[in-house]
Amino acid sequence: MGIEAQVGATFAVPLADGQFAAVRIVGVDPKKDGGGAWFAATEYVGAVPPNLDEPALSRIQILDTSGFSTAPRPCVWWQRAAEPPPADFPFVGVMKSAKVENTSAVEQGLEWHNTWEKWAEIILHQWRWDHDRKGMIWGKYDADMKSKSAKRQRWEKTLAELRQSRFFEGWDEFVPARVTRAARKIAREAVDGLIELGARPTKKKATPILRKFIESFNDMCTDIDTISREEILELFDQMVDAAKLKGCDELAEQWRDF
Repeated sequence: MGIEAQVGATFAVPLADGQFAAVRIVGVDPKKDGGGAWFAATEYVGAVPPNLDEPALSRIQILDTSGFSTAPRPCVWWQRAAEPPPADFPFVGVMKSAKVENTSAVEQGLEWHNTWEKWAEIILHQWRWDHDRKGMIWGKYDADMKSKSAKRQRWEKTLAELRQSRFFEGWDEFVPARVTRAARKIAREAVDGLIELGARPTKKKATPILRKFIESFNDMCTDIDTISREEILELFDQMVDAAKLKGCDELAEQWRDF
């Protein structure tokens, strides 16, 4: 990596909203994976790349949203030397930092690997959680702002078939285990409740079950990030389709607080 392989080497990171973040090297190992370094995301986010005297560069961003497993933890990741920084990641310079702090950061990032293209998404996700949590929970920053009806795909299977699926399968890697377990329990109870209504459940009888499903997730709203929210709403749609319920498509939007 040349000069950028030094501890303290700092790079600006362009974010999707036009701002810049910054990462700096907190440890170097020429033998691990053929050589590389541990990078830490700093607390800096601003309109322009930072100067080295920016105080926020000395502080490491803490990951504490439900989108990251084992959160909270310092935002520290290992990268191989074979992955040089992209051209749009300006080199800011080499800043001085405490050896004890760097050693602690490396110890907490030993098992975490990253690539340059992921930094912007990780940092911005956490920054929005810290500075506009309500907007993030309500989908203010969703990548595609298509209407729910436009992106909805209908579930063509039965409730029994839906019950056999593994709910929220994609959560295992990123969502804390306690949240995933609670979410799957909520889903199982809702589908089981609809199955107990028989082959032709009515909207009147199904509504309390569907409402409990959504309100149970309302109680967990601080643990629900953008991706999780979309999967919860997708499962709601699948239950409505599998039960062949009419007039229930928009109920989740009326009830949800996440």
